[in-house]
Amino acid sequence: MLRKLMPERASPMPGLPPHEVLDRAMKARLLELRKRLIDVAREVPISDAGLRQIRRGEYRPVPLTARGIDEALQWPPGTVDRIYDEGFDPLSDPALVALPPADSAPGAAAESEGLDEVRRLLDDAEETMRRIQERLGRPQRDRAQVLWELLRKEVEDSTSETESQ
Repeated sequence: MLRKLMPERASPMPGLPPHEVLDRAMKARLLELRKRLIDVAREVPISDAGLRQIRRGEYRPVPLTARGIDEALQWPPGTVDRIYDEGFDPLSDPALVALPPADSAPGAAAESEGLDEVRRLLDDAEETMRRIQERLGRPQRDRAQVLWELLRKEVEDSTSETESQ
């Protein structure tokens, strides 16, 4: 659920609207957690387009969505609301900047890096697939799309099995 962004209340930095503060903080936290925005969208749950609209400032997240973003980014409850309501900047809070990922068990980092590499390669392959499809005729494009979807599902299934172990 989204609601149109109300007039901005507070901003942690002069001239920087809350949605930009949220976007910067999300990007920084995603790097720490080794997640992608699509992972956050799935966990919230919200559509990719809905999350993009929030990040661009077209909408402010409703309380349930804000709570989902907090949980997906492993922030304390209410962090997203504080960004909009109080002008809070998570990047200026040393406790949040240094907040370790929940899965920071020994060996998890190496495994996570391997999964990140697989996801990055898959994203690169997806872009290559789009370019190939643009060059193919309709019947070949449909066949290529089916093959691509099968490959992507297989990789996602195998990475989710690895993550759950």
